[in-house]
Amino acid sequence: MDQAVPSTSTGLPIDENYILRRQNLLQELQSNYPDSDEDTCFPDNPQRKSSSEDNAQQLIPDPRLGNNRWCKCGHCLVMYTSEECVCCQEIPSVALEIPEDCACITYNQLFHTMCIDQRIADIHYLMLTNQPIAEDIRVYHRNLRRTAYRSFTSWIHGFLGIGVHIAIPSCAVAAVREAFPDPKEKYVGFIKVRDYCAMDMAFDL
Repeated sequence: MDQAVPSTSTGLPIDENYILRRQNLLQELQSNYPDSDEDTCFPDNPQRKSSSEDNAQQLIPDPRLGNNRWCKCGHCLVMYTSEECVCCQEIPSVALEIPEDCACITYNQLFHTMCIDQRIADIHYLMLTNQPIAEDIRVYHRNLRRTAYRSFTSWIHGFLGIGVHIAIPSCAVAAVREAFPDPKEKYVGFIKVRDYCAMDMAFDL
C-alpha cells in the first residue's frame, strides 16, 4: 500500500518545505521566548482551582442567610443576600453613632430625622432628584426608601462617589421599610452594581 501523505486541517498535502519552515519557526519562537522561571511578565500568574475545589466552595452556604442569629441589636431582619446580613454593631462607623444607653442605631435621634421623618425625606428627595413627588403611593414610598438609604449612607460614610454602593445595616433597613412600606411588601434589596432601571439613576447624580 502507498504511504499516506500528511495533510493540513483543510486537506491540502504538506510538502517537506512546509514542515521545515514550521520547525524553523518553532525553534525561533522558543529561542526568543524561552520557558524560564525568571520571566517577569506574569510574576503572580493565578492558578486555576480544580473543579472539585470550586464545587466545594459553592456547596458551603452562608450561615447568615435564612436567619438573623447574627443580629446583636435585636432589630435586624432576615435578609436575602450575604452583604445585607449585617448588624449596626458590626460596622465601626455605625457603632460610633449608637447612643450610649441603647443597642441600635435606630435609637439615634439623627437617624429618625435624616431617614424616617417623612417631611425631611420629601425635601431630600426633591434635592437629590429634582423630580416631582409621585402620586402613586407605592412609587412614592419606594422613592422615600431610596432617599432614606442615601441619607443614611451620606451621614455614616460621607461621599462615596457615583455608583459606589455599601450595604446598610439590616436594622436600619427594617426601620425605613416600616416607615415607608411597600403595599405589596416587595422590596428591591441591596444592589451591588449599577444595573437598574434608568429612572432610578437620578439618585446617582
